[in-house]
Formats: sequence, structure tokens, C-alpha cells
Amino acid sequence: MVMPNNDRVGRGLDAVRDGIRPHLELAWTTHYGEDWAATVDGKGKGAGGPNPNDLAWLLTGMFNTWQEVWKFR
Repeated sequence: MVMPNNDRVGRGLDAVRDGIRPHLELAWTTHYGEDWAATVDGKGKGAGGPNPNDLAWLLTGMFNTWQEVWKFR
């Protein structure tokens, strides 16, 4: 059976999320400590609270912490 395109895209986005999340969590834990999720969420608009299972939240968090965490890594 052929997989619909929206299922392919969804699985691809899930794979990206699952691939980058451990690296982001490690860097944020190293930089901000155990309460990294709240700190990263506070750097953005913080709508809805931290959700490390959401790819958009992870990418937004990486964007918002770029100067502090990622620029010189």
C-alpha cells in the first residue's frame, strides 16, 4: 500500500524532532541546568508552556538561544 504524502511528511518531521532533541537537550542542560525547558521557553513568547516533544518549539528555542548557546560551539 502506498503511503499518503502527508504521512510521509509527518514521519519525516518526527524523525527530525527525534534526531535533534537529544543534542538540544544536552546543550541546554549544560548551559542552563536542569530547568532548561522553562528557561528556553522564557526566551521566546512562552505561549502554552515548554513542550520538548514539539519540533516547532525545539527549533524556536534553538533560534532564541543561538547567541548564548550555539554561536561559538
